[in-house]
Amino acid sequence: MHYNKGVAVKILIYTIAYVSLMSFGFQSQGVAEKHNQVVRDTYRYEQTAAILQILKDCPSPEGLRIPDTREGIAAKHRILDAMKRISVFRTDIVATAVKQYIAHSDGEYYSSEDLDKVYLLNRFLFQVPERVKRSEISNTFNYVIVGAPHDHGEINLMWPLRWGSDGHLELTDHGEQESFDTPFSIKGSYLWDEFKYFRNHYSRRTKY
Repeated sequence: MHYNKGVAVKILIYTIAYVSLMSFGFQSQGVAEKHNQVVRDTYRYEQTAAILQILKDCPSPEGLRIPDTREGIAAKHRILDAMKRISVFRTDIVATAVKQYIAHSDGEYYSSEDLDKVYLLNRFLFQVPERVKRSEISNTFNYVIVGAPHDHGEINLMWPLRWGSDGHLELTDHGEQESFDTPFSIKGSYLWDEFKYFRNHYSRRTKY
């Protein structure tokens, strides 16, 4: 009888210790998960802030028309460099930054300077085609036709980018197309919709 009581006491002690240990383990796991979530949120915040700063510091494409002067060529290089720096981030991080950049704009419509940076970024990030049938996108993105050169029912969705002779992306010279208009007064929500459309229909560029 004495032996059985001793065994029972030991089992009780072991059970209490086990339950306590498991409880501590679950609590530790919960703390670890919360810590990891904080780390992930901090990472996303820092990455998003970095992209927003790059967009802010990026020279304006000036209505997507940049003169082919010494200053203009330097501005083109700085703009493309900014696009390349953004291209290293994950798509979901860029999406968050673009959405915030649009949301922070004053007023219902964007200035041309703010607008053109996102307009250009959308085309730099995704492998949009140089020629696409107007009917394929006109119902969703009528405004694209305002800015992009078009003929014979097709538009250059990649404009104002093109492939240079060195095999890298470059900004077109403003005088090469005889008739196109700068896409002024485009609602920011359209550009966000365009970003999502490009993301769903075209893969990310791997060559710039």
